[in-house]
Amino acid sequence: SLPIAVENLSQIPNVITTNNDGKNEVFDVGFRGARLEIFSRWGNLLYRSDNYGNDWGPGVQRGLYYYLMTTPGGRKCKGWLEVME
Repeated sequence: SLPIAVENLSQIPNVITTNNDGKNEVFDVGFRGARLEIFSRWGNLLYRSDNYGNDWGPGVQRGLYYYLMTTPGGRKCKGWLEVME
């Protein structure tokens, strides 16, 4: 038998709120250990982690961002994320 990793990419949020209400404050992709890159709307790399721990968001300015993620299982996905107050 071989171990398999289940990664539910349908649960990745596309909006977070950084208004300090304790809800939806960080970009939580639902699992840990992914490689994550976050870009500005102009394509500038703003953040990179080879072992993402669901902690990006606090202190980030409002706006639209794009991400490229490689899961621990090797799946690649990209999308957008809006940061609101």
